[in-house]
Amino acid sequence: MSKITFRHRSIDLKSQKETPIKIRLVISRNCSLEMNSGLFVKPIDWNKEKGIPIKRNTKEYLELDKKLIDLVSFIKNKELDAEKTNEIINFEWLRNHIEIFNGKIPKVEKSAVVSNELIDHIQKYIDLAPTKKVKGKSSLGLAPNTIIKYKTFKNLMIRYEKAIKTRIRFKDLDKRFYNEFIHWLLVKEKYAVNYAGKQIDNIKTICSDAIEYEIEVNRYFSKMESFKEDEEDRYIVTFSFEEIEIIRNTEMPNESLENTKKWMILGFEIGQRGNDLLAMDRRNLTSKDESGNIYMNVYQHKTKKWVNVAFIHPYAVNILENEFPYPIAIQNLNENMKEVAKVCGFIAPTEGKKFSANSGRKEFGIYPKYELTTSHTMRRSFATNWYQKMETSIIMEITGHTKEEQFREYINARADKEAGSRNFAEKAQKAFQQIELQKLQKTA
Repeated sequence: MSKITFRHRSIDLKSQKETPIKIRLVISRNCSLEMNSGLFVKPIDWNKEKGIPIKRNTKEYLELDKKLIDLVSFIKNKELDAEKTNEIINFEWLRNHIEIFNGKIPKVEKSAVVSNELIDHIQKYIDLAPTKKVKGKSSLGLAPNTIIKYKTFKNLMIRYEKAIKTRIRFKDLDKRFYNEFIHWLLVKEKYAVNYAGKQIDNIKTICSDAIEYEIEVNRYFSKMESFKEDEEDRYIVTFSFEEIEIIRNTEMPNESLENTKKWMILGFEIGQRGNDLLAMDRRNLTSKDESGNIYMNVYQHKTKKWVNVAFIHPYAVNILENEFPYPIAIQNLNENMKEVAKVCGFIAPTEGKKFSANSGRKEFGIYPKYELTTSHTMRRSFATNWYQKMETSIIMEITGHTKEEQFREYINARADKEAGSRNFAEKAQKAFQQIELQKLQKTA
């Protein structure tokens, strides 16, 4: 339970000039907030040892004593409200409620608050997101999905603070914090390895931003290492060209699944993210060549850039020209894709991870393939199917990746290994044929 005290900092204890009374809110052993209470007292009328006004039989004493008691009660009640709504209690929170108590309109300029607490600065980072300069980009502002990511990160850290019953300050981010936080993520909360690793990246980003505001940050933060699953632990579900052909040729039992099937056919063709796929508009078609291929501009919201994609298969071309699918929400697309895959007979036991309603996490297991099908399956299938069949740079230009390392995370490594060996075998066979041809030419 928090504790509220008052103190007066005047040096001249006999002064008759009224000066501010400080309020101190102690939340925990490691977290306390102090600022002006908005109330004033003459130093000669203040008991410095007890932190209360000296009792005098005057109207001024009675009014001040009542206001201090009322202020404590007011802050305590607001604390209880904050606990119910998961509201953050920080300098800004205390300042605003003191101003409300004193009949003033609180300031709403959140970004002006400089705090040494991690969650306060996460909120500051979110508040400034619309005008934040992104490294390597000429435009301002973080992508909407990135802002959502940091809001989720903030809620995660609020939960962790509740678990450890301590407010996290930047100077607390030492090796002990790092080890205990990872243990909480992986062991107690059972988050996926990749998700846990990304939270370390988020902490390092916020720390780097805090340093720019001259906030003291524990030097250990630079030694915090992110992590992700080893390649052999990653289970990426993809559909081969042959399986995609099965989807094309399978009739759906209702209009809803038929519509989803059309979106899937288009998605397998161009390898875009689900939301970008669903935002496609026939008005963005740019041309059609002599071979019948259709080209379209697609806006990638994550990278904030346009890419031009090609629809080659006649089935997809016909959809664009004559049967363009009607809009659906990304959640409905993900749900319906599983049903489409089930109707198509993709029930083979497949290793992978899927969301469990019981744990609220993705759990590894062996499931029918259709249960592991999501909108990202189309993007991963595109990358896997075309990898090694053409230059990687060409595929990356379509997917929007800027680094091959990131692109390769989309590849189904298990499916790709055999494709790689087949590719080697074909090239090796041609090389041996060339060697034999050269031998014959020399003996001729």
